[in-house]
Amino acid sequence: DRGIYLLSVANQAGGLQPGTVHFSFISDASASSLKPAVTRDALIFTSASGDRVSAIIRTGNYTTPYAEQDMTQFHSQLINNPIAITVGKGDDGFPERYIYVLNSDGSIAVGRPADDKSFVGWMPWTGTGLVSWISQGFLTLLFTTLYGAKYILEYENSGYYLDQAVLVNSPPAKMLTGGHGAFIAFASGTVRVMDGAIDYGTRAVDSTGHLVKLPTDDFSSATLVAGKAFTSTFSPFVPESAPGTAMGQRQRMRRISRAMVQVYSSNGFTFGDRAIPPNNFGEDPTIQPVLRETTYRTRQLGRSFDPQIVLLKDNPGPLTIVEFAIESTV
Repeated sequence: DRGIYLLSVANQAGGLQPGTVHFSFISDASASSLKPAVTRDALIFTSASGDRVSAIIRTGNYTTPYAEQDMTQFHSQLINNPIAITVGKGDDGFPERYIYVLNSDGSIAVGRPADDKSFVGWMPWTGTGLVSWISQGFLTLLFTTLYGAKYILEYENSGYYLDQAVLVNSPPAKMLTGGHGAFIAFASGTVRVMDGAIDYGTRAVDSTGHLVKLPTDDFSSATLVAGKAFTSTFSPFVPESAPGTAMGQRQRMRRISRAMVQVYSSNGFTFGDRAIPPNNFGEDPTIQPVLRETTYRTRQLGRSFDPQIVLLKDNPGPLTIVEFAIESTV
């Protein structure tokens, strides 16, 4: 609660003994009692104030081998009295490691460190359920989530594109209790049904948590899942005009003359005013769609002091953005 110190035991023959204990000062940051998360290059902890995340990183310097780095300097509003912190292994489909900070209100702040030990940024992560605990075991990130009056254990899986996805034809046996179906958390509501990248749309759930099929539905596939769809939003800001001779460029409204996005593994999205469907005209919508690897352009009308163009992943499925470019004028 007064600072962070290093107590080295690596070179102590026979372990710690009287007269061999020496505390090396690292930082005057006060740490909370929350168990820190440990990676190969850093020890990540939360501050005593409950609104900041920091890391102790290895510097490679002989005189100061460790240093403290503030990781939420511009994102402290996303940290709210955290109760758990963990780091994913980055072995589940995406070779990226993320930091997960669980707040006391059930929301999660997700951050990504860079390979050079600097930091990229944080994003809020909320949903229908309230997360009460988060942990990491082996390669799996585990969530204890409250949906209404039911707690459900969830895990992160990059192969599914729905939240709380459950295999329709082989749900976990312990979810089928008291005559209820696997979707009791969404009783008398709706869920989205998918098989790989095929989107079958929404289906009703009866009062006992069972999926209500349409007469024409063939839901015999072993990989069929149902869950809740979500929308991902990518909205980069347009940089200010470059400094130079004053011509009113900072006082005039600006316009996005055109925007371009290069993608792969795409089954459709909305780009500005342009809707890009998962299937082209004439393709069979009942089979796995062809995942596109191409470039799309769009134009946008109107001017603004802060012009924005939005890419919405408003249908469930894969999408990887390779490059995003904007051309703006005053």
